[in-house]
Amino acid sequence: MRSLCRIGFAILCAAAFSGCDGVVQFSGTVVDPSGKPIAGVDVSIKPAPESDYEIEREVEPTDSDGRFGYGMTCSPYLRNPVFIFDFHKDGYDSKSLRIDSDHDDNINVVLPPAKPK
Repeated sequence: MRSLCRIGFAILCAAAFSGCDGVVQFSGTVVDPSGKPIAGVDVSIKPAPESDYEIEREVEPTDSDGRFGYGMTCSPYLRNPVFIFDFHKDGYDSKSLRIDSDHDDNINVVLPPAKPK
């Protein structure tokens, strides 16, 4: 009977901690409509409105090749957290994207030039 209880406890523990590495990584490239990389794009990340967790971070601006990257740890109990990424640079239209933690390896963002006022 004791070994049966131990097996049951082990199964419960495995179920509770399955798939919980707690690490989320994002990377991508920001380009203009012609495919030219845009350096210096401000990137920020926050949880989706329906999320029950808090984070709001500024990510370093895109580099000279238009690349950005961000990694974070989060509660291993979160299941597929969803984030809102905001991209902004003067002279370009801003863009927001909903991205979940099961995203593709590379996030490609196209920012068109802002229309003259």
